[in-house]
Amino acid sequence: MRRLVRISFALLLLLTLLITSVGCVTEDSKSQDKSSQSSDTSTSTEEKTSSSGDKKLTIGVLFDFLSVESRVRQKNELEKYAKEKGVEVVFQSANADEKLQLQQAENLITQKVDALVILAHNADAAKPIAQQCKDAGIPFIVTDRLIEDVDIDYFVGVDNDAIGHMQIDYALSQTKKGKWVLLSGAPTDPNAHLWHDIWMQKLKPYVDSGDIEIVMDEKCDNWDPNVALKHMENVLTSQGDQIDVVMAMNDGLGTGINQALEAVGMAGKVIMTGLDGELVAFQRIAEGKQSMTILMDDINIARALIDTAVAAAKGEEVKTNGTINNGYKDVPAVLIDLILVDKNNLPEVIKMGYGTVEDVYANVPKDQWPDI
Repeated sequence: MRRLVRISFALLLLLTLLITSVGCVTEDSKSQDKSSQSSDTSTSTEEKTSSSGDKKLTIGVLFDFLSVESRVRQKNELEKYAKEKGVEVVFQSANADEKLQLQQAENLITQKVDALVILAHNADAAKPIAQQCKDAGIPFIVTDRLIEDVDIDYFVGVDNDAIGHMQIDYALSQTKKGKWVLLSGAPTDPNAHLWHDIWMQKLKPYVDSGDIEIVMDEKCDNWDPNVALKHMENVLTSQGDQIDVVMAMNDGLGTGINQALEAVGMAGKVIMTGLDGELVAFQRIAEGKQSMTILMDDINIARALIDTAVAAAKGEEVKTNGTINNGYKDVPAVLIDLILVDKNNLPEVIKMGYGTVEDVYANVPKDQWPDI
């Protein structure tokens, strides 16, 4: 009997040990599961960092619109270069709507982007964004259209004064006489006013002497080629198709102007300027239907925007090479060289990566293509 009790007691003790052991194993398994879950979360967090282990920066970029080739080139290069640098870009276009652009800016500031870049649709309307960024501690970088009388951190782009000078100097180098048409950009664009003023300053002596007659001087809302087309049709009618020079402020306006000139057989018979270095302008230059354009080096501008935004966001020194006064202060600037393009250096521009021989000379007989 005692032996049976001892055996029963021994079995009970063994059973107790087994249960305790199982319980320990279960708790260890739960602990390992929790550890595994914690490791997954850490991995997820690491995915939000750059390859160097630093927090991945987010740069907000606001453009006025994407309806011109130059803007599209910059957007593509911005996103490509940012990816190479391990930076996230949140890009938004306002589609030529200044109110929408203000809303977009407010949203990005609320999201606490690390820096904000803007190509303002309406420079005056965009002024409040500068103070909003300042209050939020977000570096504010302006490109293309300078926003005046507010505190902006950096300007990245080109020397805008130089554009007006290059256009009018080129035209005057071709002729200092005849009937001239001046077609400017949007009244809301300070650049349009700046370049027009430069044109007029240099034309004045020839207008005063009677050598040059300005037969039309008009602005084109929203830089709309259709507005330029209508203006050009009107002046050709009023002048009996006799025009010597058309100061087209950009290549988009040049498209409307050229359409009107072609309709009366005058394409290629007048001096016509441009700006932006669009493919269609290169094609017209190759055909002899446009005299020149000015290429804003979009690839290098886009890269400079990202480099400036990243350095500013990190509190590092931004490599500037000039200043631009916006009425509030001398704004530190990263200025990219402009390139005047005409028939003589068009092949060199193609070598830089702007277009191909096949595209640029598509409307020119192949035996006249340059050997690149």
